Amino acid sequence: MTDVDRVQGTITRLDAHFNGLGGGALVDVATDYLTRLQHALDHCTYGERVERALTRAVADVAACAGWSAHDCGDYARAAQLRNQALQAALLARDPIAVTRAWSDLAAQAEHAGRPAEAARINRAALSERHVRAQPLIASLLHARLADCLAQTGDPKGMGRQLAAAEGTYDRADIVGAASWLAFLTPAELSGLAALAHQSAGLYARAEEQAARTLDLLDVRFARNRAYYTVLLAELQLAQGDLDRAAATVADVQVAGVASSRIAARIERVTAAAHAPEGHRDDAR
Repeated sequence: MTDVDRVQGTITRLDAHFNGLGGGALVDVATDYLTRLQHALDHCTYGERVERALTRAVADVAACAGWSAHDCGDYARAAQLRNQALQAALLARDPIAVTRAWSDLAAQAEHAGRPAEAARINRAALSERHVRAQPLIASLLHARLADCLAQTGDPKGMGRQLAAAEGTYDRADIVGAASWLAFLTPAELSGLAALAHQSAGLYARAEEQAARTLDLLDVRFARNRAYYTVLLAELQLAQGDLDRAAATVADVQVAGVASSRIAARIERVTAAAHAPEGHRDDAR
């Protein structure tokens, strides 16, 4: 168990590095560490308690690696890693790890253009009894479900889920939360609300929430600051405010952040904001 404690310390650092650096700086490190843990499971001697703890660690690292691959735009690799995370979570018989894996697979389905499927996964996760005792996780599930409902044309459902996310978050005990949930702050809740309103086509409201996110965001979340600054520029662009979008995207702080997804979005917004006058309608 001393070895397992050391592994958990590494997982905490991996999660923190993702928030600070982005997936491009982490994906190979995380997948290499995942291989090492799987080798330990296959070649070391241990009792049932250690086996379950190591398998849970595999689930945690695979989930982190999955988000890192996603951040790099390698969605096939992300899907493989997320399936590994779910398998390990099931083998570890850890309901929280299983819920995390399902939530990540829901995010993957949403990104692939299947918001109804993502909504079903999130609803199923929320219906699990143990989630009622995990308000921080429940808050995240509600916020992600809100975005799914916005994409499926249910703005009222979106509003209810965002309200549930805030109400549930207010009951959460942030102290001692798992390291993978460290990103879920009031700033992030506002950012998730901005994404949901963007999906609903409510760009002005989404812009307000994205700006609030940036005001609240902690300095340690450099990757997320870049992400939401680009989102703010995209929302300004969607409203036809090309000058403000150009100024916002030029202000994105990318030093030390390695995320090909964010870099690609910066390029798209920059190109659209500086498009010739005759092409500006298309750029929007």
